[in-house]
Amino acid sequence: ITVRNPLEVAYSLNARDDFDVRKGVYLWAKHMADAVRYTEGKPRVFISFDRTLSDPVAQLARISRMAGLDVPRGDDPSIRLYKDEFLDLSLRHNLAGRGEFQRSGVVPPFVADLYDWLFEQCTDEKDMSEPLGEALSDTLDTSFERAAPLLRFADILEAKQEIEAEKVKTTSAELEKANGDLNSANAEIDRLNQAIAEISEKARVLEEESLSAQEELSALQFSNAEEIGLLT
Repeated sequence: ITVRNPLEVAYSLNARDDFDVRKGVYLWAKHMADAVRYTEGKPRVFISFDRTLSDPVAQLARISRMAGLDVPRGDDPSIRLYKDEFLDLSLRHNLAGRGEFQRSGVVPPFVADLYDWLFEQCTDEKDMSEPLGEALSDTLDTSFERAAPLLRFADILEAKQEIEAEKVKTTSAELEKANGDLNSANAEIDRLNQAIAEISEKARVLEEESLSAQEELSALQFSNAEEIGLLT
């Protein structure tokens, strides 16, 4: 059972799924409490997420001992591959310490107590089959019961938010299409205006040519009239 700081989990859920951070903290607590309760009395080992990144060989050794497997050697090629390539620290985008719980204002005391209990289990000195203490278990049950209406309300708000977000997405797509159509229409208007301007220019040139031809015709007619007058 991997134990990670609930704030880091909540921040990751917020970044990936836009979950409310407080809801993410409660979900972490609910899933971790269920994981502990449903595995009581069964072979299990608690693994610190941070220690897995900082000393993966030691954590693999703990898992191997629990499962009755050979403890891996640090110079094993598959272990080096796991350490150097599979575990990628650059993919860790959220980092929060235990002291961040109170400063964040979103981690209730019962979640902090659960995290502390889980973190204590991430050592070989602890009995891995140890159940949750009665006091902590009762506190968890009471807290989850009180939080249930809030979580349901949060789910309703998120569902409405998703609906509104989908409406915004649809409206944005329609607006983008309308803008595209408008740009196409404006381009067509520009093309027509250019065509009209070209036609007007041709008409002006033809009109000038027509006036020039009329003037030439009038001059020719006048010249012809003078010649006819001389002949008569």
